[in-house]
Amino acid sequence: MSNKKLFLRYRKSAIPEGGWTHENFVGEEAEDLRQDMLLMRRAAILQGLRNVAPSLAKLMAEQVEAVVMSALNSFSRLYGISASKTWADVRKEDFDFQVPNEGGMWADAIEAEMARAGTAVTVVVGPSIHAVTGDVFGKVNLLLGAKPTRAQVNGMGVRSRSIVAKVGDITETTRTRLHAEVVRALQEGDTVFATAERIRRRIPQIATNRVPTIVRTELGEAADEAVGYSMEQSGTVAYFDVIGCEAIEPNIPTYKGIPTCNITHVPMRDRNLVRFHINHTGAIVAGGFFREDGSDPNLQLREGVGEGTPEGG
Repeated sequence: MSNKKLFLRYRKSAIPEGGWTHENFVGEEAEDLRQDMLLMRRAAILQGLRNVAPSLAKLMAEQVEAVVMSALNSFSRLYGISASKTWADVRKEDFDFQVPNEGGMWADAIEAEMARAGTAVTVVVGPSIHAVTGDVFGKVNLLLGAKPTRAQVNGMGVRSRSIVAKVGDITETTRTRLHAEVVRALQEGDTVFATAERIRRRIPQIATNRVPTIVRTELGEAADEAVGYSMEQSGTVAYFDVIGCEAIEPNIPTYKGIPTCNITHVPMRDRNLVRFHINHTGAIVAGGFFREDGSDPNLQLREGVGEGTPEGG
């Protein structure tokens, strides 16, 4: 059975006769819709994570290996050492010397390989982002009973491509850690070979450990954009809420001075003003609809509480 058919079978909410309005968005019916939107987002992100995480972890390890081999081959050219194609070909005795004033050679290798890495990451992660935005966009419209126009579908595509265009930036942390390891190796007087070993031992594991967080963050942004855009374009949703956050963490982004985790009744017109912290677990859901006569119900903005805290449960 297709993903879409499974979703239709197991969703809890049903579109009221005449469509969603402020008057019928109450009680269990309202909560069912909100929970459907929360679970739909989580399912889309989980599927995307399963699809892309192994490939991204492998790619990030290969990128670190490429930095090491690029630097060693630069040293080979400078010192007349036979070049190696893979780490298995590298002989410790060939690089068992110190170059305390030549950190620039490592820096050049890092910058060159990380520049290429950004493009490779985009190729790996991009399809999952497009899949998540397309999946979420379609399902939110089903939940709201909306029929998007061709222009709206194209608009979602533009937004999806904009998110993909920024994906290459996730290599920045790896770049920073690589530079830090080289600086530390030079300060400690490591040989060229020891520096290479240090990088190969430490950085790939650090990068791999970050992959689930990276992917959830990128796919979460894609899902949130699809939900927000779908609700806005439906013309029926006046306000959105954020639900599912485990706690209200200190120093997180705010909207009008209110932390954005579990915030309630944010006007749809301000959806682009709401930001979340990097490990955000909540979901954007419908928080209020226009009245039957099309007027704004003027709902009051409220601060949320952490669902995993005593205040919230």
